Amino acid sequence: MYYLLPCLFFRQVGVTHYFSYLKAREEIGYVPMVTSREGMALTISYWQQRKRATLDGPTIYAWLFCVIGMISLFCGAFLPDKGIVILLRAICLFVFRSMWVTRLVFLLATTAHIAEAIYAWYLAQRVDPANARGWFWQTFALGMFSLRLLLKRART
Repeated sequence: MYYLLPCLFFRQVGVTHYFSYLKAREEIGYVPMVTSREGMALTISYWQQRKRATLDGPTIYAWLFCVIGMISLFCGAFLPDKGIVILLRAICLFVFRSMWVTRLVFLLATTAHIAEAIYAWYLAQRVDPANARGWFWQTFALGMFSLRLLLKRART
Protein backbone atom coordinates (compact mmCIF):
# COMPACT_ATOMS: atom_id res chain seq x y z
CA MET A 1 0.00 0.00 0.00
CA TYR A 2 1.42 3.34 -1.03
CA TYR A 3 0.91 6.49 0.94
CA LEU A 4 0.80 9.85 -0.70
CA LEU A 5 3.64 12.01 0.54
CA PRO A 6 3.69 15.75 0.27
CA CYS A 7 5.51 17.29 -2.66
CA LEU A 8 7.86 19.07 -0.24
CA PHE A 9 9.22 15.71 0.93
CA PHE A 10 10.16 14.64 -2.59
CA ARG A 11 11.73 18.01 -3.28
CA GLN A 12 14.00 17.71 -0.18
CA VAL A 13 15.00 14.11 -0.84
CA GLY A 14 15.74 14.54 -4.52
CA VAL A 15 18.03 17.56 -4.13
CA THR A 16 21.76 17.37 -3.39
CA HIS A 17 22.53 19.43 -0.31
CA TYR A 18 25.97 20.97 0.09
CA PHE A 19 27.35 23.98 1.85
CA SER A 20 29.44 26.78 0.43
CA TYR A 21 30.62 30.06 1.88
CA LEU A 22 30.33 31.82 -1.50
CA LYS A 23 26.84 33.21 -0.85
CA ALA A 24 27.94 34.57 2.53
CA ARG A 25 30.95 36.17 0.86
CA GLU A 26 28.75 37.82 -1.77
CA GLU A 27 26.05 39.08 0.59
CA ILE A 28 27.91 40.04 3.79
CA GLY A 29 31.58 40.01 2.79
CA TYR A 30 32.56 36.88 4.73
CA VAL A 31 36.23 35.89 4.54
CA PRO A 32 37.30 32.55 6.05
CA MET A 33 40.06 32.71 8.70
CA VAL A 34 41.82 29.58 7.36
CA THR A 35 41.74 27.80 4.04
CA SER A 36 40.01 24.46 3.63
CA ARG A 37 43.38 22.70 3.45
CA GLU A 38 44.64 24.38 6.64
CA GLY A 39 41.38 23.64 8.44
CA MET A 40 41.56 19.96 7.52
CA ALA A 41 45.20 19.77 8.68
CA LEU A 42 44.29 21.39 12.01
CA THR A 43 41.36 19.02 12.47
CA ILE A 44 43.50 15.95 11.78
CA SER A 45 46.25 17.09 14.15
CA TYR A 46 43.67 17.82 16.87
CA TRP A 47 42.21 14.32 16.69
CA GLN A 48 45.67 12.74 16.62
CA GLN A 49 46.67 14.67 19.76
CA ARG A 50 43.40 13.74 21.44
CA LYS A 51 43.96 10.06 20.65
CA ARG A 52 47.46 10.26 22.13
CA ALA A 53 46.07 11.90 25.29
CA THR A 54 43.73 8.99 26.02
CA LEU A 55 44.64 5.58 27.31
CA ASP A 56 44.26 2.91 24.66
CA GLY A 57 42.47 -0.17 25.77
CA PRO A 58 41.99 -3.70 24.56
CA THR A 59 38.60 -5.10 23.70
CA ILE A 60 36.18 -6.41 26.29
CA TYR A 61 37.08 -9.93 25.18
CA ALA A 62 40.69 -9.45 26.28
CA TRP A 63 39.48 -8.17 29.65
CA LEU A 64 37.15 -11.12 30.11
CA PHE A 65 39.76 -13.65 29.01
CA CYS A 66 42.50 -12.33 31.31
CA VAL A 67 40.52 -11.43 34.40
CA ILE A 68 38.24 -14.46 34.42
CA GLY A 69 41.15 -16.71 33.46
CA MET A 70 43.42 -15.53 36.28
CA ILE A 71 40.61 -15.67 38.85
CA SER A 72 39.66 -19.17 37.69
CA LEU A 73 43.27 -20.33 37.81
CA PHE A 74 43.69 -18.92 41.32
CA CYS A 75 40.48 -20.55 42.53
CA GLY A 76 41.39 -23.90 41.00
CA ALA A 77 44.91 -23.80 42.41
CA PHE A 78 44.45 -22.48 45.95
CA LEU A 79 40.84 -22.49 47.20
CA PRO A 80 39.21 -25.48 48.95
CA ASP A 81 36.76 -27.73 47.07
CA LYS A 82 33.40 -25.99 47.55
CA GLY A 83 30.81 -24.91 45.01
CA ILE A 84 32.10 -23.84 41.61
CA VAL A 85 35.70 -24.40 42.70
CA ILE A 86 35.19 -28.15 42.21
CA LEU A 87 34.53 -27.55 38.50
CA LEU A 88 37.41 -25.09 38.17
CA ARG A 89 39.80 -27.52 39.85
CA ALA A 90 38.65 -30.34 37.54
CA ILE A 91 39.32 -28.15 34.50
CA CYS A 92 42.75 -27.16 35.85
CA LEU A 93 43.63 -30.80 36.52
CA PHE A 94 42.45 -31.78 33.06
CA VAL A 95 44.60 -29.11 31.42
CA PHE A 96 47.69 -29.11 33.68
CA ARG A 97 47.54 -32.73 34.99
CA SER A 98 48.55 -31.90 38.59
CA MET A 99 47.97 -29.31 41.30
CA TRP A 100 51.68 -28.57 41.48
CA VAL A 101 51.76 -27.57 37.80
CA THR A 102 48.52 -25.58 38.19
CA ARG A 103 50.00 -23.56 41.06
CA LEU A 104 53.26 -23.11 39.18
CA VAL A 105 51.41 -21.82 36.11
CA PHE A 106 49.45 -19.35 38.25
CA LEU A 107 52.60 -18.07 39.96
CA LEU A 108 54.47 -17.75 36.65
CA ALA A 109 51.52 -15.93 35.04
CA THR A 110 51.30 -13.55 38.01
CA THR A 111 55.06 -12.91 37.86
CA ALA A 112 54.82 -12.23 34.14
CA HIS A 113 51.95 -9.77 34.67
CA ILE A 114 53.92 -7.92 37.36
CA ALA A 115 57.06 -7.75 35.19
CA GLU A 116 55.05 -6.53 32.19
CA ALA A 117 53.31 -3.91 34.34
CA ILE A 118 56.62 -2.56 35.66
CA TYR A 119 58.03 -2.42 32.13
CA ALA A 120 54.86 -0.67 30.94
CA TRP A 121 55.20 1.91 33.71
CA TYR A 122 58.82 2.68 32.75
CA LEU A 123 57.95 2.82 29.05
CA ALA A 124 54.90 5.00 29.69
CA GLN A 125 57.06 7.45 31.67
CA ARG A 126 58.86 8.13 28.39
CA VAL A 127 55.99 7.79 25.89
CA ASP A 128 52.83 8.86 27.77
CA PRO A 129 53.74 10.32 31.20
CA ALA A 130 50.22 11.61 31.91
CA ASN A 131 48.81 8.06 31.81
CA ALA A 132 51.74 6.08 33.27
CA ARG A 133 49.77 4.88 36.28
CA GLY A 134 46.86 3.81 34.07
CA TRP A 135 49.22 1.88 31.78
CA PHE A 136 50.69 0.14 34.84
CA TRP A 137 47.34 -1.07 36.18
CA GLN A 138 45.93 -1.95 32.80
CA THR A 139 49.03 -4.00 31.93
CA PHE A 140 49.02 -5.59 35.38
CA ALA A 141 45.48 -6.83 34.75
CA LEU A 142 45.83 -7.72 31.07
CA GLY A 143 49.51 -8.43 30.50
CA MET A 144 50.59 -8.55 26.88
CA PHE A 145 47.16 -7.48 25.57
CA SER A 146 47.81 -4.02 27.01
CA LEU A 147 51.58 -3.89 26.62
CA ARG A 148 51.40 -4.38 22.85
CA LEU A 149 49.30 -1.21 22.56
CA LEU A 150 51.88 0.77 24.51
CA LEU A 151 54.70 -0.66 22.42
CA LYS A 152 52.83 0.35 19.27
CA ARG A 153 52.42 3.87 20.65
CA ALA A 154 56.15 4.01 21.51
CA ARG A 155 57.07 3.18 17.90
CA THR A 156 55.05 6.08 16.49
